[in-house]
Amino acid sequence: MTPAQATKVYDAGSGGGKSWIHDIAVDSQGLPVMTFARFPTDTDHRYHYAKWNGTAWEDRELTAAGGTIAEKPREINYSGGITLDHTNPSAVLLSRRIGSVNEIERWTTASGGTTWEREAITADSTVTQVRPIAPRGLGSGERLGILWMAGRYPAVVMDVARLYSLRKKNGRGSSNIRSKRFDDDSTSTGGRKRQWLQEQ
Repeated sequence: MTPAQATKVYDAGSGGGKSWIHDIAVDSQGLPVMTFARFPTDTDHRYHYAKWNGTAWEDRELTAAGGTIAEKPREINYSGGITLDHTNPSAVLLSRRIGSVNEIERWTTASGGTTWEREAITADSTVTQVRPIAPRGLGSGERLGILWMAGRYPAVVMDVARLYSLRKKNGRGSSNIRSKRFDDDSTSTGGRKRQWLQEQ
């Protein structure tokens, strides 16, 4: 396959800035859906949701994401992350800057991306929350249906990585969300101390 055989989703030469693909999935009709970040500037990251309608790509800007999550200046295009729920690609999980840190949200659309409803997964965090995913085989609204990381992100490897999972008692909203935290603290000898901590 050559680039000429592909269907263009976004053209950085149009003046909108470079881009970085984050995820791609197939909906119930077998049509591809894609999420990516666009960079009008290196400090202004924008999340996009693109869907193939059977004849053309419908590309829509979803929301501003903030700047890079990396502390080292060479990683200027490391966004918080936007991924698809592969059991239901009309739902996306994203990390965007709210105040001084990134928070995790779940966005859903019933209109192919024209309008969205938003649900906060984290709020009022003291450390940044990044790179949310829905594990394959689990929907993002199910028990353990969302995983993400929290902590400092100097570069490719997080300094203090905590892996969180979503636990829902039922599907009636964010008031019932609880999370479970997995701490991975490296020592100077290269060993690792792992401990599960329950979050209320």
